[in-house]
Parts: sequence; structure tokens; C-alpha cells
Amino acid sequence: MKDLTVYRRSLSFFILLCLLVLSVPIVKAHGGGTPQLTNTEVGPYWISVWTQPDPPQVGELHLTAALAEPGVLSASLKEAGPPILNALIEVQLRSLDRPGEIISAIASHESAVNKLFYEADLDVPHSGRWEATLLVSGPDGGSGTVSFELEVVEGSTINMSWLLIGALVVFLAAVIWMMRGVFTSNPPAQTQIS
Repeated sequence: MKDLTVYRRSLSFFILLCLLVLSVPIVKAHGGGTPQLTNTEVGPYWISVWTQPDPPQVGELHLTAALAEPGVLSASLKEAGPPILNALIEVQLRSLDRPGEIISAIASHESAVNKLFYEADLDVPHSGRWEATLLVSGPDGGSGTVSFELEVVEGSTINMSWLLIGALVVFLAAVIWMMRGVFTSNPPAQTQIS
């Protein structure tokens, strides 16, 4: 019976671990990422921008932006002021390797988990050098443009979700095979003391 308890606990732990790992791509798809700009002036505002995945890959590129009023600026500190929530931010990706190829999207609060951020998803069709440009129009009429470069690489051909599902199937098969032995084995013969 002790063997069965160990198997059940091991199986429960492994299933929980797999669920946790499988949920990571879903959770990390919103907000955060690799900082591209931090409290950078864009017209009368400051903007910070993050991208995911790291490094940027062919396929979906997730961009998160935070727009704020200018804040504290000193030799050792650059802290943004209050957030600007009703701006329009257009994101344009322009291929530097293939002139004329532009992808654009509107960064909005609707897809953001944290409504203080603006988020957009862009489908990058090929690897190479890209310039990301954010065109900002604030609610008070202020506007500005800021750009940064990205090096987009070919996406990974390994789908981690399928790899983990395969590992889970193999583990479950092994547990079932071992448990089968626990249930079908004959109990040891008991000796009778006279």
C-alpha cells in the first residue's frame, strides 16, 4: 500500500508541474518582456517599451508600452510621472532588409492584462533587421515618434507544449505499468507459527 501512495504522490506532483510549465507561455504573453526603451522622450511624454519573445522571433511579436507624463530627472534617476491612459499608439515594424515592407498595429488597453499598459501583437513574416516605430498621439493633443531596432531570428522548431505532453504520456505509461505490478503481484506467503 505504501508503494501505491508513493506512485499517487509522484503522479500528482508531475501533473501539477506539467500544468504549471504548460501555462507559462499563456501567462507571459501579456505585459513585460525585454526592455527596448526606458522612460524615453516621445513628444511631451515619456515612454517605456518591452517586447516578447527574447530574442524576437519570426511569428508573433508581443509589444507592451507604458506612456507617462515626464517625471523626475536627475543625474542618477529618471522616474516617470503619472500614466497617460487615453492616447493612441500606432506601432509600425519596417523591414530594414526588404525596403517597403511595413507591418502595423494599434497598441491598446483592451488586450492588456494591466490596463495601465498599451499592448499589440504583430506577425513578423521573416527574420532580419527591423525598425519598430511608435507614433504617439496623446489625449491633450501632444504627439511624438520614437524608434528602435530589432534583430528578428528564425523561430524555434521545437514546440515545448508538445514535448511536455509527450513526457507526461511516457511518465503516465511508466506509472501505470509499475502500478499494474503492485495490484497483480501475489502477496508474500505467510508462515504459520504453531
